[in-house]
Amino acid sequence: MGSATEKIIATKKSSAAKKYAPGPKSKALGDQLIAMNRDPLSFLLKVAREYRDIATFKLGPQRTFLLSKPELVEDVLVANDWNFVK
Repeated sequence: MGSATEKIIATKKSSAAKKYAPGPKSKALGDQLIAMNRDPLSFLLKVAREYRDIATFKLGPQRTFLLSKPELVEDVLVANDWNFVK
């Protein structure tokens, strides 16, 4: 694991559960998916403002990462594209 993004996004194995970047927590099943469908721009701006450079949240069964810093986006899409599913 070389890049800063890999270190931030990478999950760490622990005896209890995997660790991810911080992000909004679901209060009810699918509430983030509903918010995203209702107003995607508002939802993503709110998450980016609250959690800054990187956030993770679930949209249904899919874990999603939001990268708000251009350097991190470049790292995922260009420099280390083979390490990430997009």
